[in-house]
Amino acid sequence: MTAPSTRQGFASALREARVRHGLSLRAAARRVGLPPSTLQGWFDGRHLPTLALQDQFVVLLHELGLGDESDAWLRVLDGLRGGGLVGTNPYQGIQPYAADDAERYFGRERALDDLVDKVRAVQTAGGARIVAVVGLSGAGKTSLLNAGLVGIECRGGGRLAEFACVTLSAQQVTEWVPGDTPTLLIVDHFEVLRNADEAHREGVLAALDALPANVTTVIGMVADAYGHALSDRRLQAALSAPVLLGPLTEQEFAQIIRLPAQRSGRPVDEALVALLQQDLRRYGPPPASVLPLLSNALFRAWDHASGQSVTVEDYVETGGLWGGLEHLAEEVFADSSAEEQERIRALLLSLVQVSADGFERRSIDMSAIAEEDLAFVDRFLSARLLSITGSSLVVSHSALLRQWGRLRSWAEEARDALLLRRRLSKAAEVWEESGRDPDTLVPVAALEPAAHGMALNHLEQDFLDASRAKEGERAAAHAGEIRKLRRLNALITALGAIVTVLLIIAVSSAARLEQVSSEAELAKAEAQSRQLALVAEEMRRGDRNVAAQVSVAAHRLSDTMEARAAVLKSAGEQVPTRILGPAGTVRVESAPGSALVASSSSDGVVRVWRNGQFAAPAAQFTVVDGQLFGLAFSLDQGREFLAVAGQGTASVWDVTGDEPRRLGEVGGDSVAYSAALGDGAAYFGMIDGTVRRMDLGDPEARLEAWSHPSGAAVQALAVSPADGSVVAGSDLILAHWTSDGEELPAVALSRWVNKAVFDPEGTSLVAVGGGGTTTLLTARPTGLELVTALEFGPLALHSVAVTEDRIVVGSGTGDVTVLDRDGSRLGSFVVPSTVTGIGFVEGRVVTGSLDGTVRVWPERYSGLLIEGSDTRQPAGVAGERIVKYFGETARVFDMDGELEREFDLPDGAQTDSTVIHASDETLTLWVGDGTLATWDLTRDGQPTLTDIGPGNAYFMGGSPDGRRALFAKASVPEALVLERDDLGWRVAGSFSTWSTLAMGWHPAEPMFAAMSEDSTRLVIWNAETLDKLGEVEVPSTGAAITLAWDPSGDRLFLGTDAGYILAVDVTDPARPAVAATDTELHSGISSLALAEDGELLAAGLVDGRIELWYVRDEGLEQAVTLRPGRGSVSQLVFDEGELIFLTDDEGIHTWPLDVDVAVERVCAAVGQSLTSHEWGHLAPSVDAPDGCG
Repeated sequence: MTAPSTRQGFASALREARVRHGLSLRAAARRVGLPPSTLQGWFDGRHLPTLALQDQFVVLLHELGLGDESDAWLRVLDGLRGGGLVGTNPYQGIQPYAADDAERYFGRERALDDLVDKVRAVQTAGGARIVAVVGLSGAGKTSLLNAGLVGIECRGGGRLAEFACVTLSAQQVTEWVPGDTPTLLIVDHFEVLRNADEAHREGVLAALDALPANVTTVIGMVADAYGHALSDRRLQAALSAPVLLGPLTEQEFAQIIRLPAQRSGRPVDEALVALLQQDLRRYGPPPASVLPLLSNALFRAWDHASGQSVTVEDYVETGGLWGGLEHLAEEVFADSSAEEQERIRALLLSLVQVSADGFERRSIDMSAIAEEDLAFVDRFLSARLLSITGSSLVVSHSALLRQWGRLRSWAEEARDALLLRRRLSKAAEVWEESGRDPDTLVPVAALEPAAHGMALNHLEQDFLDASRAKEGERAAAHAGEIRKLRRLNALITALGAIVTVLLIIAVSSAARLEQVSSEAELAKAEAQSRQLALVAEEMRRGDRNVAAQVSVAAHRLSDTMEARAAVLKSAGEQVPTRILGPAGTVRVESAPGSALVASSSSDGVVRVWRNGQFAAPAAQFTVVDGQLFGLAFSLDQGREFLAVAGQGTASVWDVTGDEPRRLGEVGGDSVAYSAALGDGAAYFGMIDGTVRRMDLGDPEARLEAWSHPSGAAVQALAVSPADGSVVAGSDLILAHWTSDGEELPAVALSRWVNKAVFDPEGTSLVAVGGGGTTTLLTARPTGLELVTALEFGPLALHSVAVTEDRIVVGSGTGDVTVLDRDGSRLGSFVVPSTVTGIGFVEGRVVTGSLDGTVRVWPERYSGLLIEGSDTRQPAGVAGERIVKYFGETARVFDMDGELEREFDLPDGAQTDSTVIHASDETLTLWVGDGTLATWDLTRDGQPTLTDIGPGNAYFMGGSPDGRRALFAKASVPEALVLERDDLGWRVAGSFSTWSTLAMGWHPAEPMFAAMSEDSTRLVIWNAETLDKLGEVEVPSTGAAITLAWDPSGDRLFLGTDAGYILAVDVTDPARPAVAATDTELHSGISSLALAEDGELLAAGLVDGRIELWYVRDEGLEQAVTLRPGRGSVSQLVFDEGELIFLTDDEGIHTWPLDVDVAVERVCAAVGQSLTSHEWGHLAPSVDAPDGCG
């Protein structure tokens, strides 16, 4: 047939061909690979196939038997497109879609399919016919019900067209009278019932429950109302398998962006589609609730466009995705009265708190909001700028804190008050954890500014009230004491000549007055010490160096428990050395195979350090009065060359001695973005897309520049140490030349390139750049070959360093990731600002960042004793060894974290639990299937296998002499006693016990303790005869989970899952006695350990805390509370003044326990001290000392 020449004829011909070939709309859509709604638009003539979908249109022509005429159809289509008219704005803004908007509704096909399937399923399921749709506020729940269910599926041709659709509010349900036909009753915003009175709520639920069988109800609710609704039995079936509106895929976002505009006659440029996909992920994976913002940004850009398409310029000029938030917020703010605007400021500041890298969201309870504020809160809720989670109000998108200039300026103006409020919040948390101990309260004067005019949550208000009360009591007592002493002094002065004894009394009174004043100063110092410890904790993730210096200052002010904990944590996590400089890009470069490091700063200054010494630079010189962008080292016959790229420079310097000298310059007339040295030549990537070259043998000679195929600025340069070939990265292309200038094949990448580095052997290249992508390539004489691409989040990567066994990558978020050469993650740490340079010297990473600071990181950069141990694969400590599973191998380390051996586990070995036993010469691991594998550590060879019967291993504890071990299996009410059998083991006997870790060996005698089978008694056993020596009933304070013997053998401690520690006297094993029950710890106890001298007890808790006590004859005296904050503490071991601990999800750590040692370590590492400006910003109300000065 001939292709018709009109738009309507075009659509009619397509419909006729589809009917002629018996293709349903959905079958055609499946074959073409497009949503049915897109094809429906083509068949109806509502829109034409766009250029972006032309390939799919050709496929459709073939499916309709029109393939032979496809050229003619495409010519007609091209003509029709040229005469097309631009329609009305196809985007909704922040408003949800209505049923009549169905033709412009895209992206939720998966959820719509699920909803239709569930409606069909409940027709035959029995019981109430109710389907629930659940999603976050802004996830598109209302649009799915309106446009998807009513507008698409319930109308003619829809999958649920046999149903009549009725939409009611929850308030209307009780008055509705259903008819006899199949009906879909749609009740959106079902969460309103959460706040309705009991009678109304019960009336609605009863009405739904009583609906006839011809009615199927679809309810929509926000996710935070899910738990409340689930408590009603009538909704449980529907809520057990709801339609969940989760995050969208990249393809679904693309449909939402592209398809409405295509129908309007003004499509979205593909460059804008790509930019939107990037912007959606700017602050992490895009939540489903971002949809109103996306629609709002597209609505504004489409309205602004005047050409045939919506361009990047239209999008940028209207604020973009996140900038559109500011427009929206300003509109809501402008609609408020002057009085409301003042209250809006106070409320929004209550929803903001200071973080390590700026500001972050904070939630407050709805009950803390004044009634007169609810009207404008509702307007912000309607605009999706605020949202309610549970009973708490929160800013919907963290981007609002960055994008809304008015809110940002408010927060900056109130920074000091926000800092105080943040510390109030932290202090309240510590107070709550301590069981509301009055000693953890702080002076009310330090808190009142934080509370003024801002909403507080219940805990914060209780803490403030308690602090006020304590301050009042202290002030009253202080004033009374002073009045009493002053009266006595006045009396003595009047009677001064009477007797000498009265003079003595006067002196005592004066001394007492001075003592009272001194006590007040001490109390102030203690409070400020606690305040600084809280500041250190809130700074810790963002800047470990600053946190460490504040911790030491807190300890110098007063030796409070909080300050001790802060110092120990800083020493345990280890501290980078900082070297300050002017704010701006800092590049860092290290010379391979040497301890030579250079940095360049935004003021045009280069600093060079040698021999891993960073106290002062070995050389410092100014290159230009402008920004520097690139550095490169080359070592040649004892000389040290440094290439420098920047504004007005592309130069090479000899930095061998104390006086660096310039050898040559080829970029004084331009801007160089990158530099590389190698094979007697220097290379510079220029802003004009060329690579300028310099012969180091004749720096004045002018060499011909190479042109990059992209024509854009060359951001990355690298020279192969193997063959001298040069790689230049610009835009999405890696160009490649031999050292003689012969072009090798270029490589196209999916993301732009910021930095490229060869490995020391020249066998591979690593490139980093846009979209958080790191690309690994193999270098061959014939060119580069792509190996793999690794993703590191949405933000660009600006820096990378490669050593013999490491790849270190720095991102725009400040995250630094360390990989092995295959790209497997080994560890990470956080820099307080965008990472702009990375070097590597003597096992330490050196970073430069946008805040102008160079930081030299310790070898244990991540704070872990063992690199890469923060994986979900288990680890354990036994004897003097640490074992950690890595993949299908087990690595054995000494207590200093040094690798001793690595074993391949037997085929099929179980690696989800570490049950280990170690002696000086052997290592035993549970490998599953009832088998223990024992290796001889003195020689290589296969392990000896011991079969101990089926079951999953749960615990293995070796006796002090290494001859025996206790072995327990999960969910089995008995445990085994194993004895050595050459390298293997044999079962010597068994005993009844509760299946927990609460069992352990006497430190010297052949006896052990374990809980009884019913967990009510502690039993002491003879290990040789397996006879009971004695037992004692323990208090009902939870199930005993862990057990630790005192080194003397006269006492042991039990930890329970309810958070209690029980001390048991076992001086006479035949008559053990519970000596004490200590205070509940507000968290289950997961591990216990005693120091080698028995004077310190440590308890690891499920909530991630570690509590330490001094062990006294009269009981336990608290020493310090440590907060690693990394999941349940699964094992604790004391080792020569250090505490080694394992956590469930964050690896193996070691922290010192001596505060003086910790202070010494911290101060030796910190580098430049905090400035007075920094102190004023961190703690404006505290005269803090320079702790390390």
